[in-house]
Amino acid sequence: MAFRFRYSAALFIAAISFWPISASADWQFTKWGMSPSQVIKASKGMATLSADGGIAPMPFASGNFTFTVRFSFDTDSKLSVVYVVLKSGGNYALLNALKEKYGQPDEVDGITTIWRTPRDEILFSAVDADSSDASIYYRSRSNTNTQGL
Repeated sequence: MAFRFRYSAALFIAAISFWPISASADWQFTKWGMSPSQVIKASKGMATLSADGGIAPMPFASGNFTFTVRFSFDTDSKLSVVYVVLKSGGNYALLNALKEKYGQPDEVDGITTIWRTPRDEILFSAVDADSSDASIYYRSRSNTNTQGL
């Protein structure tokens, strides 16, 4: 019995270490509210400044998935949205990875699947399950515009 529990726990820990999405709030190395320079510093060189003062689209890989990542900042230059576009790995496989990570979605509306955590909202959108062009929006559920509502 103890062996089975340790084996199951080890498999669970190994499995979650390969998911492309962070289980906690925010996204990967970012925290909501970071400035562009803080995002660049936290990325350890993966993110770079663009000509317009934002952050250039950034390649990102995790497990069998490759992505292009874009960061969006609010009017106070604070990180508010991370937009992730799948380049390879398969829409269906990514949707399944998200379901494994976050459980059953809170909402499915046409081509959009939505999960809500206490701090984040994750929106997955894909037209064709067999392609590799899905997009994921990570955004904070709490900001200065929604506090107190």
